This record gives sequence, C-alpha cells and structure tokens, in this order.
Amino acid sequence: MGAQKQNKAQKYRPQQKNIAQNLLRQARDTFLVGALPIALVVTTPAIAQAFTGLYVFGDSLSDTGNVYRLTGNLFPPSPPYFNGRASNGPLWVEDLATLLGLPVDPNKNFAYISATSGDTNTAPIPGLPGLQQEFQQFQLTNPVVDPDALYTVLVGNNDYLGGGQTNPAVPVGNTIDFVRSLADSGARNILVSNLPDLGKIPLVTGDPTTSAGLTALTTAHNALLAGQIDLLRQARPDLTLISVDVASLLNNAIRSPQQFGLTNVTDACLPFSPGLELFPTQPACSNPDTYLFWDRIHPGRVGHQQIANTAFRAIESAAVPEPVTTLGMFTFAAFLAGAKAKRRKLKGVR
Repeated sequence: MGAQKQNKAQKYRPQQKNIAQNLLRQARDTFLVGALPIALVVTTPAIAQAFTGLYVFGDSLSDTGNVYRLTGNLFPPSPPYFNGRASNGPLWVEDLATLLGLPVDPNKNFAYISATSGDTNTAPIPGLPGLQQEFQQFQLTNPVVDPDALYTVLVGNNDYLGGGQTNPAVPVGNTIDFVRSLADSGARNILVSNLPDLGKIPLVTGDPTTSAGLTALTTAHNALLAGQIDLLRQARPDLTLISVDVASLLNNAIRSPQQFGLTNVTDACLPFSPGLELFPTQPACSNPDTYLFWDRIHPGRVGHQQIANTAFRAIESAAVPEPVTTLGMFTFAAFLAGAKAKRRKLKGVR
C-alpha cells in the first residue's frame, strides 16, 4: 500500500513543482511587501491520497451480499440476480474499488437491502438493520477507525419507497448525523451520494400521481442534503466530504441513452419488484446491458458502472489541503524579491 500511495502522490508532484516555480518567477519580477504568510498550502486532488480501504454503508444499491448470506442464499434469488446483488452484475461500490485499486472486502461492507436512513428496514425479513444499526455493527468490528480509508454512504431510497416518509428533513437529518458520527469516530474521507429520481423507476412510472410525488420528494431531499453537506464542510474543514450526483446521472441517461450505450431507459429487463414479490415469475430480457433498469427498482450492471465512474470523477475533483513541501522555495522567493528591490534602490542612488 505504501508503494501505491507514493506512486499516486508522485503523479501530482509535477503540479506542485510548477506552482512553486511560477511563484518563484513572479517573486523575481515583483516587489513583495509585508510578511510572508505563516502557512502556505496547495490543494491537490484527493485521489493523490492512496486510500487504504473502502467501507460501504447504505441499502440495496450497495449491498454486495449481506442479506443474501443472512437468508441462506435465498434472497435475492440468484440467478437471475448476480450472486446476491440487487442487480445483474457487480455494484457501483465494487466497480469503484476497482477504479481505486482497492480490494473488494465483504467484511467492510455494512449495507443491507431495504435499509432506511434510520433504525428500520422495509424488507419483509425480521431483524434486518437500518443505517443506524449498520454503524453500530461497524463500531463493533472496527474499534480503531482507519482515517486513510474511504467511507461511502448512499441511503434514503427506502425511506420513501417503503417507509412512507414524506418529510425529507428526516432522512437527510439521519444521513448527516451518520456522517458526523463516522467523522467523530475517526473517518476523514467520506463520500455521500444523493438519490436518483425515484419517480422515474419502472415500479411507479405507470402511476403519474405516485411518480410525481416521489420526484418531488427526492428533489427536495437532494437539495436539502446538498445544503447540509456544504454546512458540514464549513464546520469540519478537517474532513474530505465528496458529493456524488446520482440524480443528474440518471436524468442524463434517460435524456440521452445512446451516450451510455442504452436503448431502453423506461422498462425493467426483469419484470420483478423485490420486496413486493417473493420470486420472479417472468424471465429477464435477453439484452440486459442495453437496459438502464435491471428490475422495477434497481439499475442494471451498466448503470452501476456509470455510478462508479461518476463517483470516481467526484473523488478526482475533490480538493484537500496538503502542506507544500516546497515552502522553503517560497521563502527563498521572498528573499530574491527583496534582494532585487534593494538592488534597484542602490541603482537609483548612483
């Protein structure tokens, strides 16, 4: 892991070097008046940091097999589902781990199908946790929290779909409380995703009233979540909070499916509603990778790949303050500028 961290950091060192050289050049050509700032930092993308692991929290969009194992490999039925995932292939968190060069560790995945943002689970299976219990499980198995790992949370869908929630302030508040608890325990790199437009999933598109209501709820949820994340960034500058916009991704895929290699963005490849039905009664389509939705609720393999790509780009663009190793160069630049100014004054006396 140390070698990976060094290699990724080296990728961005030329940028720091160029910045330092530009400042040196400016210092030689201008007068510096006043004291040099005590601390100088340069922001570099968070991807320059080599994450030591990937910890996952949330619902069926992130559960890579927890409910499947608890039900004795019965739910979701695999096949047609992929090894206990609520999709026909790997989930976005697995694809993201690959992009980051990290192993997919099931012991670091605490997401459960049908989890809400609170302490309930909407699946008709007793004992399944919500997000708050996921955090408790994490605490039990991780008494010492790794500050260099990446922590992801995508939750809230089931608050609206099965939990009957009509006040976005509740799931957003639960999510922010979770992020705070995670940060207070020692996590420093936390990725938070907003929700896809639930009014566009095949389960509800046939009911305009329900569809419009869910669209309004998730739109309000996402706006409130974005505002709360911004406030938390201001309150906790020691954290790297990475926002992932799944809502815009889904909307773009529906508007321009050809850009994603999709031909069907309205129907489910598998006409099945997990959680509402026990087992599929009809076969899946023959070309699932051309469908945005695998079943009536969840995206397919291609959709998850696009979520992972979106998350990876968000990580790349996230900036974190890093102490500049060339602080001495800035000090030397100030010295050069001062010396040049002194020479100009002496020249004027002559």
